[in-house]
Amino acid sequence: MACVSDTRYHHGTTIKEFRILRGMTQEGLAALWPKSNGNDGVLPRYIQDVEYGKKHIDDPKTLRRLAEILQIPLWRFGLSEYDPFHPLSLAGCGKSLHNLTLDAIESLIEQTWNLRCAARLVDAEKGIVRLNSLFAYFQEHVPLPLRLERRLEETLRRGA
Repeated sequence: MACVSDTRYHHGTTIKEFRILRGMTQEGLAALWPKSNGNDGVLPRYIQDVEYGKKHIDDPKTLRRLAEILQIPLWRFGLSEYDPFHPLSLAGCGKSLHNLTLDAIESLIEQTWNLRCAARLVDAEKGIVRLNSLFAYFQEHVPLPLRLERRLEETLRRGA
């Protein structure tokens, strides 16, 4: 007869993994642990209960704060970089996502240029159509202050 494990994943395993990885004690984490009332600090016993699965953390705000404290990637808690409670705040104050988008656009411009020089015209035109739709989206949806940013202006001008 096969033995069935009753071990189930809980956020405490991830919290313990990253607490140890960061060289933090349970007491150290207990002092920083976010409470629902906005204050910080719980008893070390609470941390132990969480890490061993006796207490479960389900509150997204608490999980996000713990991810920040212990530098845990949000996906490890089943969360995304997008916080629906603060939709205008992105990781890196939005700069990270903005720069990644510009990097991708610049790469697409370079690929399209290289394709235009080395491949069939039809293939290069597909890249140009994708770039034009991306630029049109930016013109319509990106706030004016971001559109006036020097790097975005240069990228859009280079692609035009």
